Amino acid sequence: MRKSLFRIFSFMLVANMAMAAGPAVFEDMNLSDALAKGKSEDKAVLVKFDATWCGYCRAMDARTFSNNDVESSLSDYISIKVDVDTEEGKALARQYGVRGTPYIAVFNSSGKLIHSQPGYQGPEDFMRTMAAVDKKK
Repeated sequence: MRKSLFRIFSFMLVANMAMAAGPAVFEDMNLSDALAKGKSEDKAVLVKFDATWCGYCRAMDARTFSNNDVESSLSDYISIKVDVDTEEGKALARQYGVRGTPYIAVFNSSGKLIHSQPGYQGPEDFMRTMAAVDKKK
């Protein structure tokens, strides 16, 4: 019994750590570094404004950003998350008019905001959104 409980606890701990890290599509950098990298690599930058307490943000990570088609479509982007509960995140949210999470903002390789989208999107809706964004790049 004790071994079973230990295994269950260990599994839950590892699963929780994996979810906290988020999908592999997101790089760990701030917006100014992402925009600089986007400019140097001639790539657009996708920003997901996020919060740890946001259930729709977690659902979007689990269902949308973990989807193979979505991951493939984002290979031409520098993708980052901005936590709206940090000082930097609050300032960026004010600057870009973010009123809730999740919120997607896309910048072209020159750093110009070309698209913004509030709210949860499933994989299919997100792919349609990104197809429209690709035409604006």
